[in-house]
Amino acid sequence: MLPRRHRMVRGADFTFALRKGRHGGTRHFVVHYATGQSEHRAPLVGFAVPKRQIPLAVDRKRVARRLRHLMREHLGDLEDYSRLVITVKAPAAQASSAELRACLDKGLSKVGIDADPGQAAD
Repeated sequence: MLPRRHRMVRGADFTFALRKGRHGGTRHFVVHYATGQSEHRAPLVGFAVPKRQIPLAVDRKRVARRLRHLMREHLGDLEDYSRLVITVKAPAAQASSAELRACLDKGLSKVGIDADPGQAAD
């Protein structure tokens, strides 16, 4: 599970990452990454799982939970004061964990993050 101090909860952080950051898309989602001064030194990660893309709440929660678990392995790859938002697309609901992991690695590399999953943060 993603540690609480790394969870993005403020709308301003989401907006900053979506508008000011770099983005890269894959088949299953779009990764938005922004760095800059924030009141939180620890990198923040947020997920946007639109109802329009995945209509059932149980499926939206499952996708977000699986991505939170995968992102925990990449926290060490993120810079301090950074914000990362993953916007989920419809195919992610039926994707296997291996597919999500591969797409996540690809999306992170598209925004300039060297994905080294062997380095996990607290």
